[in-house]
Amino acid sequence: MLIDSLIPKHQAFIREYLKDRNGSQAAIRAGYSAHTSRVIASRLTANVNIRAAIDEMENRIAAKDIDELSLWRKELQTLAFVNVPTDEFKYDHKLRAADMLGKHYGAYASESGSAAAFAIQINLGNVTDD
Repeated sequence: MLIDSLIPKHQAFIREYLKDRNGSQAAIRAGYSAHTSRVIASRLTANVNIRAAIDEMENRIAAKDIDELSLWRKELQTLAFVNVPTDEFKYDHKLRAADMLGKHYGAYASESGSAAAFAIQINLGNVTDD
């Protein structure tokens, strides 16, 4: 990774910058003077090596977020569409998972009044009021 080739103070700036994309605050949290933090942040983010390390870390974060989103979607699909006896699994969990998936995929009407054109069928089995 590019960040490993930088000095520790630059590494700290990058880690802090990635938290909120606020260069001045990142510089302060990385140990630079509050009085010169804006100038330092501008200089650091313009540095080719630091910019490349920031870009690399942002790409790694984005890839991780996509992987986690995919896992979340698979888990919701499992919950929404699992077929188990209702005494082992509360049907409201299935409904909540299906609702979250519907929102994620845009199945509900938007402000413009249009809705996605697909349906979800959920088999609730023998539903009882517990």
